[in-house]
Amino acid sequence: MKIYILNDSFYVRRSGLDNAGILRTKLFNKHGLQTQFVTYKLDLNARFGLETVAELTPNYLNMYEELMERPATSNPIDIKTIMLPNIAQDYIDENGRELHLTDGQTIKLQPGIDHKTLLLWTEIAANGQTTRMKFFDPRGQQIGTEYFSPDDQQLYLREFVSTTTPTKLWTTVTATGQTTYRFRTADNQEHMFDSEAALQAFWLDELVRQNTTAGEETVFIVDRNAEWFDALQQMTEPARKMSVLHNTHTIDPQQVMGPLNENYEAVLNHQELFERFIVSSDQQAADVLARWPKATVTAIPVAVLPDQRPVNTPFVEREVGLVAIVSRIAPEKNLTEAVQAIHLAHQQNDMIHAEIWGSGNHGDDDRLQAFIDQIGATAYIKLKGYTAQPEQVWQRAQATLLTSHNEGYALSLVEALANGVPAISYDVKYGPGELIDESTGRLVPEHDYTQMAETLVTWFNAPEELARKNAAAVASTQRFSAENIWQKWNEVLS
Repeated sequence: MKIYILNDSFYVRRSGLDNAGILRTKLFNKHGLQTQFVTYKLDLNARFGLETVAELTPNYLNMYEELMERPATSNPIDIKTIMLPNIAQDYIDENGRELHLTDGQTIKLQPGIDHKTLLLWTEIAANGQTTRMKFFDPRGQQIGTEYFSPDDQQLYLREFVSTTTPTKLWTTVTATGQTTYRFRTADNQEHMFDSEAALQAFWLDELVRQNTTAGEETVFIVDRNAEWFDALQQMTEPARKMSVLHNTHTIDPQQVMGPLNENYEAVLNHQELFERFIVSSDQQAADVLARWPKATVTAIPVAVLPDQRPVNTPFVEREVGLVAIVSRIAPEKNLTEAVQAIHLAHQQNDMIHAEIWGSGNHGDDDRLQAFIDQIGATAYIKLKGYTAQPEQVWQRAQATLLTSHNEGYALSLVEALANGVPAISYDVKYGPGELIDESTGRLVPEHDYTQMAETLVTWFNAPEELARKNAAAVASTQRFSAENIWQKWNEVLS
């Protein structure tokens, strides 16, 4: 059996969904199942993300790298070391390097997120028009070249570089913006595709054919459903497919028969493509079956706790009054209400303070900071940015809050409890009600941040009781041990 965990890219700043796929890949390989974490996007920074989970490298597949037969060698190109014979002026800062040549041409060198490794080499003619752009991955390998029309500066051709044979893959862009893909196989057979999804489907079929020839069964476990659905639907080779629903499957989780979440609408409307659906909670499994009684649904928590659990920092050694939140900063997380709860609690016990760890898009983090400033809480509520090591935050904290409108399972809540952090959470779907009881925290009605604040004050005014919750929180997460989660997956894979 060969298993492929389908994601879109490998991010430096990963979501709970991404981390769940990484943990699953490690878990399956530990138990002897050949499992690979699969992406399809042409993301030049993906290898930087992979470097943060280096042990996963042998189990990582990217569609473009595989189609181009990219080698594993690595020789990064530092933009500072690039020398040309006819440089007239040379400018460099953390955003890149700009070389003005004696013939009037300009070369722009754009680095990756490390601010030094070459990713893009852009050539601009003396008249200011971009002529071509070469793109590299962080290992120093040229991936391809893009060519631009001198008339309208539109991209019209992208050639991908193969390290073993002449060019094997081209994409062309028409005047109307339609992209087509042309791929030449090792035996010189050419295939045309009218979309990237069609190319994805071709590649997935190739994987299945290779496995079938080797006598191996193929299993696709889909984490990014919307991104892979079109490709899965266009496949022609038979394979086992399982869809993982990482969030609520309806827009309003209270409306079981209501409009579907756009991330899962396609897969839920084409259930015939999938052997089963995986959800994280028994409650969500029941809701799916209430709407689709014939569906095959299995509840397997997304959380997989490591075999070597961190030593629980005793409550008395933690930072007094610290409420930690590790979360994406996004509207659905309702973090302004968490801020209000902490603000109210601080008025009654000035030892209570908070750190919010996470990043936002589209200015969400700036808006949250502005709200903190507006209510005068800057001194005791700090936005700390993204962290790749949340356990270090949790081991300092004495409590956490969850104010989301909905959750797929609240992976951060599992991590908090596993690190001995009692939680106060809105009683929303899905997860909090299955994770928290009076021994480990408290559930309050959604939007009742006043009750949340009152609970914080009660807790911090009774540190002995909070210390008992600290120990109970750790014990409550034993069900998420790697062995317990493996048993659940083993049943559906067998």
